[in-house]
Amino acid sequence: MDFKFAVIPAIVVMTWFVALMVKTFTSSKTVEKCIPCICGATGLVLSVIIYLTVPGFIPADNWPTVVCIGIASGFAATGIDQIYKQFTKPDPINVLK
Repeated sequence: MDFKFAVIPAIVVMTWFVALMVKTFTSSKTVEKCIPCICGATGLVLSVIIYLTVPGFIPADNWPTVVCIGIASGFAATGIDQIYKQFTKPDPINVLK
């Protein structure tokens, strides 16, 4: 079996954990506003590290593709975090019923 695409969800999860640690250990609103940028940069760094250390594991043949995969994985981690927040947030319409 070919597991090349398993690295993309792995980058998303690792990036989400980095964002979670940043949110846990900092209380600054400025840092919290920069979480999407931090996730994008973290995804970029992780994808480049994986591309250089494990050749052929990321499904990319050139650097722009590696960069796009990394940044998109980082932004996906931000989106997953926002989806979780929206589903766990109490709904004000249902609270009144």
